Amino acid sequence: MSLFRHACVNFPNLLLTIGNLEAKPLIGLLPSWSRWDRRPALSLGDEKFRRCDSMSSDHTYGFRLLAEDNDRVQIGLRMGFAADVGSLTRENVDKLPEKQYWFRPGEKLEIDVPGTGPMVITGELMDHMPALIANDPSEQLDPKTDELRFVSPVLLRGKTVVFDFQGASAITDRKQGEIEFYAPGEGLFHISLSPLSGAAEGRITTSRVSVVLEGQSYVFLLAAPVARGEHIWILRDTSFQPSGDLRRGFMKSFEQSHLLARP
Repeated sequence: MSLFRHACVNFPNLLLTIGNLEAKPLIGLLPSWSRWDRRPALSLGDEKFRRCDSMSSDHTYGFRLLAEDNDRVQIGLRMGFAADVGSLTRENVDKLPEKQYWFRPGEKLEIDVPGTGPMVITGELMDHMPALIANDPSEQLDPKTDELRFVSPVLLRGKTVVFDFQGASAITDRKQGEIEFYAPGEGLFHISLSPLSGAAEGRITTSRVSVVLEGQSYVFLLAAPVARGEHIWILRDTSFQPSGDLRRGFMKSFEQSHLLARP
């Protein structure tokens, strides 16, 4: 069995980092989708994510994920001067000649760019499509496996802001973990990526968590992506009465929730 074919079973997505010879991202390379900026993510399993078209002040680029063989991956690159291509549309990009390259994820691929200098491409196999991608590879925007993050949460009941916990954060890296969130007047929220006894199932959409509790819609707006998956469980305890300064609101995390539902 080839190494790449085996890897594709669990890591079907490829994250490219595009830079110059000093391994710095190329300034001004802007993608056609706002969540990609100098680091296009391409999918082997999802046709709509097999390509990423980009434009800088000087050049237009079109990246495609074409094939895999053993431990290598093949990408296609279309490239032309932006002034000659015109607006960034799929039809205009497809008119450019395409060159194809094989390389191994983790290694560097150097491609000459007329008028700019060499472009250096590296790749990283991933088991999911990242929710957000940092321009700088040293920055980590995407949650880790089983990680649950609440960063600077704002709680909405319906369309009304009922609590703003700006600057506060709680993180657990265990799927059976839990975050407790207390909002004055709303109660104590138990939040987990695993089902909790008596909890309602909510939905994660990048940096937003929505759930319906006792017929009332709640939305948590966060300053960073929450988790890799879409499912989350939330239980609200309106009888909880904190003491002292905790009555102003608090948030904390646990590695193991005591409210986990029995299989």
